Amino acid sequence: MRCLTMAGTTLAGLTIATALGSAALAEPAPTSSPSPSPTQVEPQPMPNSGEVDNQNPVAGGTVVVTGHGFQPFEMVSFDVNIESARTEAVTHLATVQANGAGDATATIQIPAGFTGQLPIKLTGQTSGVSVTVAVTVAPAAPAPTMSGLPVTGPGALAFTAAGLAFVVGGAALVTIARLRRTAHVAAHATR
Repeated sequence: MRCLTMAGTTLAGLTIATALGSAALAEPAPTSSPSPSPTQVEPQPMPNSGEVDNQNPVAGGTVVVTGHGFQPFEMVSFDVNIESARTEAVTHLATVQANGAGDATATIQIPAGFTGQLPIKLTGQTSGVSVTVAVTVAPAAPAPTMSGLPVTGPGALAFTAAGLAFVVGGAALVTIARLRRTAHVAAHATR
């Protein structure tokens, strides 16, 4: 009987050990959703911020300006405040509608004669949200000079006509001179 008791105790111990081993090997239940990897997270723009596609445009060129943090679908005004020694003038550049996320984008024409720091102010016409971005405008490249190029256009036509008149006039004088000489030689030969 003692043998049966030991066998029963051993069997019960093996059952418990197997159950504990299985529980230890089992995957723990997730307690929270896994966090996305850094490549999966898209950066979100800061509210009430702006950006430009070119920080150093040239005078007379264009720049794409985007502002964030406006009300969805509100109209947004794009303006510049150009200060000079004598005056300060606000120039309206564009009015565009923000998208559903509250972002407004416009392609802005840089004033042709302006160089230096140019602040571009975006203002939500409903919300009053204001965002300012600045670009540094470089002078436009100088126009190419005409030295070394052939003369063309209306002035060249006048010079061509004058040259042609001299050639025709010279040919006529040579012909007249030959005819006179021939007439002179013929007159002396008959005497």
